Amino acid sequence: GAASNSQNITELWQTVTAALEPTGGMPTPFHARQTWCIELLSKGISPENLSLLSGLSLDELSPYSKRVKEKAALEQALAIDQKNV
Repeated sequence: GAASNSQNITELWQTVTAALEPTGGMPTPFHARQTWCIELLSKGISPENLSLLSGLSLDELSPYSKRVKEKAALEQALAIDQKNV
């Protein structure tokens, strides 16, 4: 049913993001910058502009861009699944 599909999508998202999360304790400066970059990308800033602001290369931002796209895809799948209940 929809509940199990929702749970599967949530579990998939947790798996996708686990590699980018710190291993407990206080957030590191790296984690804070990572969160900031992902948040800006999800709100529509271009990778080129974020590269200028963050000092990170486009290659360094690529995993963040991919994460934002994966999250959007999972959210879209969840919305479609919930609509088809």
